[in-house]
Amino acid sequence: MRTLRGRGGPTLIRRVTTTGVLVLGCAIVATAAAASSDTLRFTTVARGSYHEKVSGPSTSSFGYVADRIGGVFLLATPEDQPKIEALDFRKFFAIWVTIVRPTTGYSVTIKRVTLQRAGASRQACVLVAIGRPAPGRAVRQEKTVSYHIVKLRRGKLGPVTADRIVLRETSGHILYATKAPAARLGLCRT
Repeated sequence: MRTLRGRGGPTLIRRVTTTGVLVLGCAIVATAAAASSDTLRFTTVARGSYHEKVSGPSTSSFGYVADRIGGVFLLATPEDQPKIEALDFRKFFAIWVTIVRPTTGYSVTIKRVTLQRAGASRQACVLVAIGRPAPGRAVRQEKTVSYHIVKLRRGKLGPVTADRIVLRETSGHILYATKAPAARLGLCRT
């Protein structure tokens, strides 16, 4: 390295070199972070709401990654159950989101699904929009269960799709995150 005399001198060269290394390091970190997250295409299988006496809190949210039929169809209306039962889990996996609200007039829509890899684990980050009753609209005071179930092609993912899930509202508010294994909330951004 050549030493420059005069204003700035060797200190200036060190600063420029250090800044260059920091910028390059940040670019490498940003590239690695982008490579560990994939936005996935999905198709709606079923979406709806029903009013039922359900136990538990009057406001809650839940998400699930389904690799097989399991209990997913239990959270849908009878009209939607055949659509879910027809899902070929050898080619697809499903993500369903359910919200419970204290009155009628609510809905939930999955907007984006991102699969994030953190070490050996995979996390589904699901961005959802919650529809609320319009101001002045009449609502009934009964718990409403709203759901949205989507299917995603397995493709290269194979049999293990995701072991964690985070539901984040479009406003950025976290609605739900798996506790065991613990979801990494910092990875799931709007």
